[in-house]
Amino acid sequence: MRVAAVLLIASALAAGCSSQPPPVAPPPSTPAGPTNTPLDAYRNYWQVTNASAANPTARDWSSDIALYTVDPLRSSDIATWRRFRDLGVVQQGTAKISPTVSSQSQDAAQIEDCVDITGVSSSQNGRSLSKPPGYPERFKVDAAARLTDGTWRLSELDRHWQQAC
Repeated sequence: MRVAAVLLIASALAAGCSSQPPPVAPPPSTPAGPTNTPLDAYRNYWQVTNASAANPTARDWSSDIALYTVDPLRSSDIATWRRFRDLGVVQQGTAKISPTVSSQSQDAAQIEDCVDITGVSSSQNGRSLSKPPGYPERFKVDAAARLTDGTWRLSELDRHWQQAC
């Protein structure tokens, strides 16, 4: 499971008990443009992921996810968002990111992050979901970005759920 799955799964793994998601700022409606950076794509991706996880039935989030991803991540994340939406999984709280670019060429970049899900919780049809034992509140994430048609987009995102950082 990849990008959208990433936070959606993180939210499903995190503990909590709330039936109403907090208000979420709307995600950007267009990519940053041809001069954007790999970190712009990564940050925008997480903004959309957080928003779609908090309010999965608000609209069809697939076009928002597609703005910041390419396959194989795009297809995987859209399928995961739809699965969680259909299962009634909702996230409360926002994952906090602090990404850095670990390497970059003219058209590819590697991003490293330590995602903090402290205070993030999930519920399914109003029932709190518990985080499995041994999962840290902060975990390592590796992502790959590609320059596609003048815009940076994520192509891979690996969450290392049990690797604390």
